[in-house]
Amino acid sequence: MEVTVTDLSPCRKQLRIEVDAETVDAKFDAVAKDFRRQAHLPGFRPGKAPLPNVMRAYGDKIADEAKRALMAESYSDALKQQDLKPVIMPEIEELQFGHGKP
Repeated sequence: MEVTVTDLSPCRKQLRIEVDAETVDAKFDAVAKDFRRQAHLPGFRPGKAPLPNVMRAYGDKIADEAKRALMAESYSDALKQQDLKPVIMPEIEELQFGHGKP
């Protein structure tokens, strides 16, 4: 994970956090497996559906959950790494996310 801090004012910082593709893929796969355990797809016992079928049925939800989890984890890690203590919730201005992309 790469973190760049820009000082906007004495009390405002801008963080640019880039998470490597391996971490994104690992989180995406973990979330997909969690969805697989809970998936109820016609023709398959609960939790036994093939992963490609689960991806087809729940792909958008899986991506949203992986994105949310990665944002929370990477933000927390970046704060610890840079020794920052936020006063308010962050504003997320730009988010680029994709399976297999950093």
